[in-house]
Amino acid sequence: MWSRRRALHETENRDVANELRSKGIAVRAASREVLRQEVPDAYKDVDVVVDVCHSAGIARKVAQMRPLCVVKG
Repeated sequence: MWSRRRALHETENRDVANELRSKGIAVRAASREVLRQEVPDAYKDVDVVVDVCHSAGIARKVAQMRPLCVVKG
């Protein structure tokens, strides 16, 4: 998991919009910089978070989801 600052640094030479589109995720952002802050590397692994919550008894798994779009701006 990265901070916003590290995400900007690590993705300086990456085409994040194209990476997301190649995974079937629609992208719309105010700027390239704003989108670079939302790179998946900047977030916790949702599967791990869900497993921990399920194991702790504070949530129950009922469905698996996949991202469809990113709206940031």
